[in-house]
Amino acid sequence: EMLEKLKDETFVLLGKSQVTKEYSDFLKEKNYPNLIDLANKTTLLETFNIIKSAKSMITADTGLMHLACAVGTSFVSVFYENNTVEYQPDEKMYNCINITKNQTADSIVGAFKKLNKEEMCLI
Repeated sequence: EMLEKLKDETFVLLGKSQVTKEYSDFLKEKNYPNLIDLANKTTLLETFNIIKSAKSMITADTGLMHLACAVGTSFVSVFYENNTVEYQPDEKMYNCINITKNQTADSIVGAFKKLNKEEMCLI
C-alpha cells in the first residue's frame, strides 16, 4: 500500500530473514515498478553503502535503522512493540520520525513525505 501511495519514489527492499523473504515474495506478486528487490541478496557492506547513498528510508526497528543512524541517512522508523521509548532514536539527534502508534500506510507515508519536505529545507 505504501508503494502505491509513493509511486513517484523508488524503493529498495533490504534485509536478510525469512520474514523479509516472505515479504519479498508477496511484493513480487504485486509487480511494483518502483521496487528494487535486494532482499537476501546483499552483503553487510553493500547494504551499508545502499543506505548511505539513499535519500531517506522507511524501516522497522531493526539493525538497518541503526545503520541509518550511523551513516546519517534520514528515516522513518516504525515500532510495533509497546514501551520502546528507550530504544527509539532521538529525533533531535537524528533526522528521523519514530512511529509508535497508528502504524498505518497513511501515517507512514505522511511521515515520509514530511521528513523529505523538511530535509529539502535543511541548509
